Amino acid sequence: MNCMIVKLTLLGLVAGAMFAVAGSACAQQPAVQGGVVGTWTLVSETAHQGDKTTEPLGHNPLGSIIFDRGGRFILMIARPGLPKFAANKRDAGTPEENKAVLAGSLAFFGHYSVSEADEAITLLVEASTFPNWIGTNQKRSFTLAGDEMKWTNRTPAIGAEVVEVVWRRAP
Repeated sequence: MNCMIVKLTLLGLVAGAMFAVAGSACAQQPAVQGGVVGTWTLVSETAHQGDKTTEPLGHNPLGSIIFDRGGRFILMIARPGLPKFAANKRDAGTPEENKAVLAGSLAFFGHYSVSEADEAITLLVEASTFPNWIGTNQKRSFTLAGDEMKWTNRTPAIGAEVVEVVWRRAP
């Protein structure tokens, strides 16, 4: 019986030490970087060109971005109602179908870092449906407020000067 109590006590001490170390490691992570970790759902994307404002992905865009604790991310955004390909094969779209899908969606993934001092997140793109971004750093100024993250892209891949994106933390 005493042997069982000793084993349970040791098990409890080991588990407690593991939680303390894990908590300490999390506490050492920058607050803002830790704040972006998780899954976010796209709320809006607004493009500004001079005095003109548009919603390139429409009024109710679709999208998610996931940031993990290891510094990796993946993003996919799309306009609702993209056309289905008549050939039912993704490599056999008509020029019109291909253009609509390319203009109405974007996906990329890679590594990210957060600078609290600059209030910026930098995305190092490893692969993208927009190949010009592969191997580049895409820097976004951003703010976090509760379950909402807003970022500003001053070098968008569309015909706009600035694109503002709003994300909401997924439940």
